[in-house]
Amino acid sequence: MRCERVRPLISAMVDGQAAPGVDLHLEGCADCRQFLADIERLRRAVRIESAETLPDLAPRILARLPRRRPAGWLAPAAGALVGLVIGMLVTGGWTGPNPTLAAMVPESVMAGQSGVTELFGSFQVIERIRPGVTRMYDGELAFRSPESVSLILTQSSGPPGWLENSTMLIVEEDEALAAGPFPCPSFDGCEGADPFRRLTVGRDPFSVVTPAPLDLVVPVDVFRNSSNPPALPARVIAGREAIGVQLIASQTRPLLDALFGLGNWREIHDTDLVHVWLDREYLVPLGMAVMAVQGDDRAVWAARRGFIDPSSSPYLELTYTEVAFMGGPAIEVKVDAGDAAVDAGYRPDAIGAPPVSPAMPIVAAGRLEGAVPSDVWAWSDGRAWIRLDRASDWQGPGLFGNLEGVVTPIALPGGTGYRAADGSAIYIHAADQDLVLSGSVSYEELLALAESLLVAAQPVPADWPESTAGDSEGVDLVVAPDLTGFTAPITKKVGDAVVIDLVGSGSRAARITQQPGGFLRPPFDPDARAVAVRGTVGRFSPSLGLLEWAEAGVVISVASSQLSVTELIEIANALERP
Repeated sequence: MRCERVRPLISAMVDGQAAPGVDLHLEGCADCRQFLADIERLRRAVRIESAETLPDLAPRILARLPRRRPAGWLAPAAGALVGLVIGMLVTGGWTGPNPTLAAMVPESVMAGQSGVTELFGSFQVIERIRPGVTRMYDGELAFRSPESVSLILTQSSGPPGWLENSTMLIVEEDEALAAGPFPCPSFDGCEGADPFRRLTVGRDPFSVVTPAPLDLVVPVDVFRNSSNPPALPARVIAGREAIGVQLIASQTRPLLDALFGLGNWREIHDTDLVHVWLDREYLVPLGMAVMAVQGDDRAVWAARRGFIDPSSSPYLELTYTEVAFMGGPAIEVKVDAGDAAVDAGYRPDAIGAPPVSPAMPIVAAGRLEGAVPSDVWAWSDGRAWIRLDRASDWQGPGLFGNLEGVVTPIALPGGTGYRAADGSAIYIHAADQDLVLSGSVSYEELLALAESLLVAAQPVPADWPESTAGDSEGVDLVVAPDLTGFTAPITKKVGDAVVIDLVGSGSRAARITQQPGGFLRPPFDPDARAVAVRGTVGRFSPSLGLLEWAEAGVVISVASSQLSVTELIEIANALERP
């Protein structure tokens, strides 16, 4: 583990929390041993007692720090003191909302993911579709680093006559098995639809095609790029203390999809609230509740699907009943004689030394066969992982490995690279090779590795779709710099239109489009309605998630299927002249 990821765990260890892997790191790192000694010396010098309630001292502490420090810098002594305060708030008997602790969740999740090497637990799920129509499930999750995962959901009760909605997903090394009922719009099951069972062999490490549900272990993708979430009262779940935060369903999509990606489950509206309780030591999600928000658009959405969701109680709940962090059963893919395997094309092989050296053990190396063969290396430390793909025969058009399309140019020592919108990948196009560096770690860690590649990176050819990324010429409106909850805007030109992409945590995203015009064309959505936006009358189309208006000879739209009309109007009002 890297020092910057270990030190929050050292502070937690001083507070009496478990910190797996820290002792091994301390044996070989003199700087971190000194960091630990400084914390212990501070603790001996300062006498702090627990209390029933305690004000949030972090802003006061941070206000006393010297100014003009690098972003993210925190003096070791101040960091230790904040850790002590947080420990008091949770262990001192106080169970109310803790804004200080909640504010630290996003960075703690990213920093502490390497601390979970094994996880075994049992949980229950309650799914309410409308009053009197409820299904219940028993769940089991097993995880061993780097990527062995077993997730089994067994329906224990449900309405009479409905087909069973039990699912199974097992990933072990280069094999994966997924099974469950055939998804269909009818909750009671589609007539004649047999359950599906899919076996994948030759699965590549940390695959995007057959992903392992790692956010169930530590929800990294949920909190990547997240702003500070509202705090909830702490709870004790499965005998363990858990901190609570309030999120939006669109932000929580990686966790929800990991749980409910297979089978025939009810839909979740992207603007609904999700309460998540995380294990205080390991940040594993031990509890979750999904609740409906009020609003006409959401009510129409629910009525069309037959849902009746009171806002006073959750319509989806998950609660762990048992959890352990080592010593669980073996994980294996159980193949039946009749399973027809799909070969994903990965072959473990001795492909030579990798061109980068992350501070993690290497766990896989091989070739991914296909139309464009590539070399693949993977490293892992607990739940954390990094992967490097390299191809020598990529012709485009488009960056090798770019599935989402939204990128922004970045400066690398060897030239120009490209950053994925959410910071989870860096793409490099060169004369003789194309590379993708991706992972669950922070963007700063990926960038440091990309800089160490020393590749003569080149801008992509003019006919590749990423060629206009970062082109802000002719932009009529720009996003205000204080817009929270999203990464820096990514601007590009598409013909005479300007496109600005905003990316947040989870699946939260919005696209702003500006093009010449003085009026709106007729709507495609029959439910479109007039709304007030930026001092004029605009139009919102709920089925498209599209807000439109005309301003100063430009037609502007803000589109997102994950955000409410209120959030879209907030983004529109945050636009300003460059």
